[in-house]
Amino acid sequence: MRRTPVTLLVLAVIWAAELVLSWQGEPARLYMYNDVRLATWVQIWVGDWWRPFTSTLLHVNLVHALMNGLALCLFGGAIEQRWGPWRYLALMVGLAYVASLSEYAVWPSVYGLIASEPLKMHPALGISGVVYGFFGLMWAGRERFEPWQELCSEQTVRIMLTWLVLCVVFTLTEILPVANVAHFAGLGAGWLFGKFLYSRHHRPVWLAAAVALCLPAIACWLFCPPTHPHYQTLKALKRFQSLGVSIDNQSLNYAIRPPAANIVANNWKHI
Repeated sequence: MRRTPVTLLVLAVIWAAELVLSWQGEPARLYMYNDVRLATWVQIWVGDWWRPFTSTLLHVNLVHALMNGLALCLFGGAIEQRWGPWRYLALMVGLAYVASLSEYAVWPSVYGLIASEPLKMHPALGISGVVYGFFGLMWAGRERFEPWQELCSEQTVRIMLTWLVLCVVFTLTEILPVANVAHFAGLGAGWLFGKFLYSRHHRPVWLAAAVALCLPAIACWLFCPPTHPHYQTLKALKRFQSLGVSIDNQSLNYAIRPPAANIVANNWKHI
């Protein structure tokens, strides 16, 4: 336990936050997401650079937090014991940004074709994208370390991949909205990075593939894609600000929900 301080600290934050939010109810949850500025949202393009990481510490409900926390202990703890706390923390933060930003880059464009009211959901909450990244790293490097072989057995691989597919089915059928892009992005980044570190052949190829996978997420962090549904609204709100109109978090959160988003985006040219 003493060899995994980062895992234990993150786990304590996740579970403590979820216990408080579950007790306080939905208004407190939305307050943390928006007013405390912890969830990944349009404000990442106006200075809130920390949100892609802090959103991984928030969860939808207690069951969500418990499941992700246990998976974090299983995979994250093993990696932290091998890597040490500082390198492990850097990996965790990197995977958090790749998973969260990949999800937000395509959301709600993709989920707009599926969900009834996609703009009312936050695109990525929870540490499952990071967990899938840890799993991918261990899967790629398990032949090098016996403890990883035991933890990341063939049965574990089947379970993780089956759950990956089931989450897609849950989302498509609207049984349960899941951040599937974050799962796939985390898994891909972790596996490719693991192949670069632990493969005996084609290491430059694996590194190039890992970088290519992460570049869209990094680009999304720096620039709002013109194809993103929030692009026109963000552009409109910046236009308001240039005219001296103050836009607070509450106004910004309201403005990106329909029909307000349509009103703002359609009228900014006339100001």
